[in-house]
Amino acid sequence: MIKCAKVLASSGHGANALYHCEQAAEKALKGFLTWHDQPFRKTHNLLELGDACALIDPTFTATAASLHVLTDYAWKLRYPGDPYVLEEGELAAMMALADTALDEVQRRMPEQKTVSPRDGSE
Repeated sequence: MIKCAKVLASSGHGANALYHCEQAAEKALKGFLTWHDQPFRKTHNLLELGDACALIDPTFTATAASLHVLTDYAWKLRYPGDPYVLEEGELAAMMALADTALDEVQRRMPEQKTVSPRDGSE
């Protein structure tokens, strides 16, 4: 997902990239919960998912709290309406948050279970 966001951002599709930033963070949090056999409801609410992760690992609290701003991108860019106009620095900030979510989850996973590098290199 984060690779998709980077490709979209570099090709001038910032709004779509924001959606993929949210998806990358959401999937990272859900992966962490799944690894720890913790159920979660069907939701895009990153505050709820982050709080559940922080219950497992309290050192996740600050990161979890920062991710909630990505939540709205799960829906507000997916429905008809006026084209979304990005604010200055918005895309870079949201991509950094998505990267943080992935990094923080991977840091807490056993070494043999981490995924390959996100840029596709080995």
